[in-house]
Amino acid sequence: MTTYSGTLKRSRRDAWFRENGPCIACGSWDNLQVDHKNPSEKDPALRKQGSGNIWYWPEVRRIAELSKCVVRCYNCHIIKSKSEHAVGENNGSSKLTKEDVMVIRKSYSVGNRTQHVLAREYGVSRSAINEIINRRTWKHL
Repeated sequence: MTTYSGTLKRSRRDAWFRENGPCIACGSWDNLQVDHKNPSEKDPALRKQGSGNIWYWPEVRRIAELSKCVVRCYNCHIIKSKSEHAVGENNGSSKLTKEDVMVIRKSYSVGNRTQHVLAREYGVSRSAINEIINRRTWKHL
């Protein structure tokens, strides 16, 4: 037996997908999911409770949150999420290449350059250089 709240959730969800679908990446209508365009803008309540709860929110709040979202099928959502967690130069926001990182580590280890000089040369912060040298970032190299 289906509960009223389950029916409400399903009808709101289905209506949103009908209006906003299909998947923006592949055009599929199968296994659709809500995907935040920018995960850092996700309402903190969703991080704690899970995205299913959004369908029970008051309309104004729900619409405001969904305006930050697009429709993706399950497979495309996984692919996008993995790309957001890419390492090294495969991360779209990386300013450095693996060759840069290798030169930075070598230059620092032989004493050719200070962290401040390296930071200036590569257009990154001194703390970014420190993280590279101490292998807290670019660990895979």
